Amino acid sequence: MTWFLLYLHANTLYLITGTLASTLQGVTIFLIPSDVCNREYFGQIISTMICAGQTTGGKDTCQGDSGGPLVSLGPNSLWQQNGIVSWGDGCARAGKPGVYTNVPPFVAWITSIMKVIYF
Repeated sequence: MTWFLLYLHANTLYLITGTLASTLQGVTIFLIPSDVCNREYFGQIISTMICAGQTTGGKDTCQGDSGGPLVSLGPNSLWQQNGIVSWGDGCARAGKPGVYTNVPPFVAWITSIMKVIYF
């Protein structure tokens, strides 16, 4: 499926095109310790971010994946969302893991908003 996005920013019109996968995509990656990730990104990683990828590269999120989930199998074999795809330096580069919003620090806020909206 082909898609396009048209938007205006700073009085410039942009047209971005691409192709969507016809089936859901997934990849197995690993959490990267914050201190390691912070060295790779020169101190840009803060407590509301987590990093994941493969140290050798080759598997990662990429453009178009932003907002997608980083999940793991948690207690009682239930899936839990740990992160939200945010940014990275290229795609699947060795030593440049993907950077995700760290979800747990926001759970109380998310729950409070969900109660207001849905309950």
